[in-house]
Amino acid sequence: MKKQALISLLLLGASLLAACADGGTAPAVTTTGDTAADTVTEAVTDEARITLDMTGVDYGGKEFHIVNYDNVTDNQWVGIPDDIFCEEESGDLLADAVYQRNRTVEEALNIKITSEKMASAVIVNNVRKSVMAGNADYDAVFPSMIHLADFINGGLVVDLYTLDGLDLSYPWWDQNAIDLLTVSDRLFSVVSDITFIDKLACMTMFFNKEMAKQNDVGDLYALVESGEWTYEKMMELSQGVTRDVNGDGAYDKEDSYGLSSQNDIIYVMLHSGGVRICENTKDSVEFVLGEEKAISILETTLEMMADKQRFFNRQAFNLTVAEGINMMIDNRTLFLARPMQTVMMLRDMKADFGIIPYPKFFEDQDSYYTAVNPYAATSMVIPNVIEDPAKTVNVLQMLACESYYQVIDPFYNLVLDTKLVRDDQAAKMLDIIFDSRMYDIGMICNFGGIFNPVLIGSAGKAVTSLVESNESKVNRDIEKFLESISDYEG
Repeated sequence: MKKQALISLLLLGASLLAACADGGTAPAVTTTGDTAADTVTEAVTDEARITLDMTGVDYGGKEFHIVNYDNVTDNQWVGIPDDIFCEEESGDLLADAVYQRNRTVEEALNIKITSEKMASAVIVNNVRKSVMAGNADYDAVFPSMIHLADFINGGLVVDLYTLDGLDLSYPWWDQNAIDLLTVSDRLFSVVSDITFIDKLACMTMFFNKEMAKQNDVGDLYALVESGEWTYEKMMELSQGVTRDVNGDGAYDKEDSYGLSSQNDIIYVMLHSGGVRICENTKDSVEFVLGEEKAISILETTLEMMADKQRFFNRQAFNLTVAEGINMMIDNRTLFLARPMQTVMMLRDMKADFGIIPYPKFFEDQDSYYTAVNPYAATSMVIPNVIEDPAKTVNVLQMLACESYYQVIDPFYNLVLDTKLVRDDQAAKMLDIIFDSRMYDIGMICNFGGIFNPVLIGSAGKAVTSLVESNESKVNRDIEKFLESISDYEG
């Protein structure tokens, strides 16, 4: 996902790019028999694009039914266009891009795309009922990631590697997700450009440009590009910004802060250090949260959270998400650590703001790492009872391809909007954030219920003892998970 060129075009007044990607040679798709259309690829340049040859593919107007989790019901994320289905054009660039993408696929394959939204837990139950009854009710399913284990343990979904013709090496399939969610040479879920709610779930560092200027913070974009944007640097800059505005001698919700977030910054900082709860090996999943590097990050993060002079925790003051964000809008927060979705709530902010990745936790890291909120992010699964595997492969491949060319640029445009469009480096920051997404099978599957006691509720408690007391439960869940995979018939 490389969209730096978008900024310069936006500055010249362009509002929509339909086919811009960086160089490289596209992979070829291998198909088996008649299960999928042959695919012809071209070099990906500014002038050329990958072409999926669907010549002769005609599904006679059949329906392709998708169920998508409801981000409003599940997360109260409002004001975001549906990334799967839009009934008609409305004048909203992103919604209209989704509409046009679907029309392109429908016309090319002679299908009718339909969609319904449900709470993610409801999706699990409905897919289970459908599969157990042998009914092909859903062609593709997009639940929140946190329910992935429910689908796998229940034997409800297809191992994507078994689908003939589904080439996952294309750039519209998230390679980080493929690498990190493959277990025992099986892959049950994948993230792609079909959706953008998963990108809005990326944990992001927003900064108030007015406060940065007032406090001589310097060029944060340059700091990121040089690789010098580190945890220590963030804490140094935060220290100089926090002020007791109301003069009552205590730091509370009326004051100004260098850094603001909430309890789940614990797992975000863990991932920013390149550390996961569990690591995938060739044939197994290993619980690694008790290792020295992980414990060091957790202890340092908890120490930071206890430093009221540098860190504001909106949950410690019983503030809503909106109230915490309003502190930045009121120019009382320099750094706000939140999901990318927060950009929707900052668009009317009077002061300019910027977006950068979370800092490197360790100075010697070779890259930045972006945590992904598994409750908000969606990923794709395919029920193991589907009408026509070839149709499913072709439709999803083309939906992902057309999303890559028709939807992602308008999505960047939405995120950048007027506050960021003046920054010619802003799109580079988004590239870094999206290209460095960190997926953690241990957190997604929440083995042993590890998420709440250690990564949310561990403030003020001994990290090592918490990890040790939960290790046996985690390992039991991992064992059950691996047994489900080894016996899998999906």
